[in-house]
Amino acid sequence: ATIDLEAHERGDLTGHELLGRVAASAQRPLDPADLERRWLDMFDRSGEMFDLANGLMDEYRVYLLSNIGDLHWSHLDATYGIATVGHGAIASFRVGAVKPSAAIYRETERRFDLDPAATVFIDDLERNVEGGLNQRLIALVQQCDLKLHAGQGVGPGVEDLAQAFQASGSSAIHIQTANLVRRRGRRWQQLARLGDWPGSAGDDQGLPN
Repeated sequence: ATIDLEAHERGDLTGHELLGRVAASAQRPLDPADLERRWLDMFDRSGEMFDLANGLMDEYRVYLLSNIGDLHWSHLDATYGIATVGHGAIASFRVGAVKPSAAIYRETERRFDLDPAATVFIDDLERNVEGGLNQRLIALVQQCDLKLHAGQGVGPGVEDLAQAFQASGSSAIHIQTANLVRRRGRRWQQLARLGDWPGSAGDDQGLPN
């Protein structure tokens, strides 16, 4: 079977099923417990973004919208309390849809009673931001080094995010997991390391984040 990250993050494959496929494709036998430990141990907390999200909660409704699978979600919640950031969260594996598909944005709007035109959406991938813009969200691209690319210009970090929120006149904000915890390398590179694949196993171009 192929390794299908998108199916995993839609909830069609459990984390253990995904890792089983990684193990089956590996160049050598892998210990299941070690494989799971390495799959989970690839994130670092972004204190600045946690502080920003928490600091905005008094004035805005703040929600987490994440493309993520079950094992990573459970691990990040146990380690960093990710599910309690903001006023609510949508994890893709629980709703059967991933960014940038329209379905996940519509489900978020429905569940939290959001007006897209009054909602700021932050993501670190252009394609996900484009998906948000297609749903009439006020969308911003924020790279993991805290460089912000907004519709009207470029700002250097979290202060510019706060200013963008104020300028937008929005009442709600979507933040994604990659803005709160930073992955050490691309997901496909991580899978290549897990599976001990020789050289470059591929890239994650076109994969959801």
